Amino acid sequence: MELMFSQIIEASLAELLEMKKVNAAIFDQGSSPERHYLRVVLSFLKNDRRELGKQLLQISEKRDGSYNWEMLYQLSALRLDIREQALNHKRVEQIQSLLSKRESKWHGEALILMGYYFEKISNNLEDSLSSYEQSTIHLERIGARRKALKARLNALAIQTQLNPDPVYILDYKILLKKALLIDDFIVAGICLNNISREYQILGASTVALKYVNQSLEYLENDFGTLHYCAALAQRCHLLFELGRLGEAKLDYESLKVSNLDECKTYIEVIDVLFNESAEVHRQYLSSSWEERLDHLHPYQGSLSELEERGCNLNCVTA
Repeated sequence: MELMFSQIIEASLAELLEMKKVNAAIFDQGSSPERHYLRVVLSFLKNDRRELGKQLLQISEKRDGSYNWEMLYQLSALRLDIREQALNHKRVEQIQSLLSKRESKWHGEALILMGYYFEKISNNLEDSLSSYEQSTIHLERIGARRKALKARLNALAIQTQLNPDPVYILDYKILLKKALLIDDFIVAGICLNNISREYQILGASTVALKYVNQSLEYLENDFGTLHYCAALAQRCHLLFELGRLGEAKLDYESLKVSNLDECKTYIEVIDVLFNESAEVHRQYLSSSWEERLDHLHPYQGSLSELEERGCNLNCVTA
């Protein structure tokens, strides 16, 4: 059984683990660039840097100068750079040089990865937005609709950082509907989490809690991934705001089992909320969590009960 390239780049951690359970040979055997990349993606999603390094070494030994092997090596190395939070402008330049040579199935995957690198590592939001928008086109060309939708979601998230004044609830709801039409429950869950944050900023914490609870229902099969931890941390923060400290503490304890650097910074911010610590490693913080350090207590100007009811009328169950 040979997987299509689009299946490899679109698969969630839960889907990859299920594939491995059903047919371990798909992961343990085969020396094509696609099989190697399958193992790289699994290691990346598991945040297994040691295994990522091992895979990269194996790929390096097989590089033959061809386009596919060179693209495989550079994208695998970029994934390791991302996990290690390592700035590597030369790597990005090498990938851009490969992209300029010809159109290939790797194009959209390379662009979405570079978008993530620009966003999370080099903090270059303009280049990140451009990469995500371009990746959407190339991913759709190879039939990777779920990955293309994820690129659209990432682009929208960058737009909210570059222009934070508008309310983006409707934009996220549009993407939510598209995700549900193609059964992409991960993108749906992320959209719901982002909608929750938008309502929280408006001061509608009770409505925000309803959305993040829906988010976690969609993401439950991807327990331990970054998007799951982000939604769990969002709910923990909301429960703190609502004074439901016992429930907040339960989510907090669940977050502590994660080995993701980003999740550890969520915990640090929440530690500040619980007055247990005052130190936060900001290099791993997203803009959403940077904001929270300036709003450690329930927001001034929170909505009244009547206003919350008005928001609740728009809180349609997905």
